[in-house]
Amino acid sequence: MEFGLVSKSVNLVWNYISTIDGLTLWFADNVCEEGNVLIFTWGDIWTFVEERRAEIVGMEKYRYVKLRWIDDEDAEAYWEIRINKSEETDLLYLVVTDFAEKGEEAEMRALWNDNMEKLHKVSGI
Repeated sequence: MEFGLVSKSVNLVWNYISTIDGLTLWFADNVCEEGNVLIFTWGDIWTFVEERRAEIVGMEKYRYVKLRWIDDEDAEAYWEIRINKSEETDLLYLVVTDFAEKGEEAEMRALWNDNMEKLHKVSGI
């Protein structure tokens, strides 16, 4: 999936997709780090809370972040957020790769559309 951004600043975009503070603004309600593992939490202590852990399996500064959900049964499944640059407009865009079970592709696309909408709202990019 590709999502256009209104930014030419790779540093700014990188901070939103690769740092604890950046991810907390748009991807999850809380993000913590334990070594090579990111802990994502959605919800608060007064309501339903979901927590998932993702291992960082690849990262190249200003290019991409690649993670794998630790509790995922498919050991080869991963999700990745990659920064690319449009040659026509010089603007950046994100390429998201995520695995979905057969029949859940539309749900996964809707989830990422919602996430990107949150990113645009909090960052203006």
